Amino acid sequence: MRPKYHNIDRARDVVGRMANSWRFNGRLNIGLLSRTWREAVGTGVAQHAKPLRLRKGELTLGIASSSWLSELQFQIPTILQRLKEVLGEGKVTSIRLKTLVSRKLNSEREKTIELPELDALDEEKVATVVKSVKDDSLRATIAAAYRRRLRVAKYWAEKALKQED
Repeated sequence: MRPKYHNIDRARDVVGRMANSWRFNGRLNIGLLSRTWREAVGTGVAQHAKPLRLRKGELTLGIASSSWLSELQFQIPTILQRLKEVLGEGKVTSIRLKTLVSRKLNSEREKTIELPELDALDEEKVATVVKSVKDDSLRATIAAAYRRRLRVAKYWAEKALKQED
């Protein structure tokens, strides 16, 4: 026997009431903006800039490089106009540009770390790993990558030991 539910609301009614109570009606959120971003600004800009935050009408954009940041500073009025056409009046009133930190900068910073040299035991490990590789170029590449991995692991192990002392 199935229980009878007399006061079951339909899902759309519940969601509608929740949206009203949370004041989502008529407001633009970053998720909606992200979905319409490419349409609003075009493929060229969308490849190099992405919406990060929208707060009180101010849109913060993450820009891929400083050169694109310089270029987009001149395009802010055009982008605002385009957003107004796509999203409606008053949704985005100003734009703030922010350069994103790239992985390249992190790898350059990593290169400045003095990595320890490998000992004979480590070189034996490298030789064991690459001994079955027949191609000389591939063998050299794998050996170099594995040596680098061992040196980085050694660096962090030594650093952890120093912190314990």
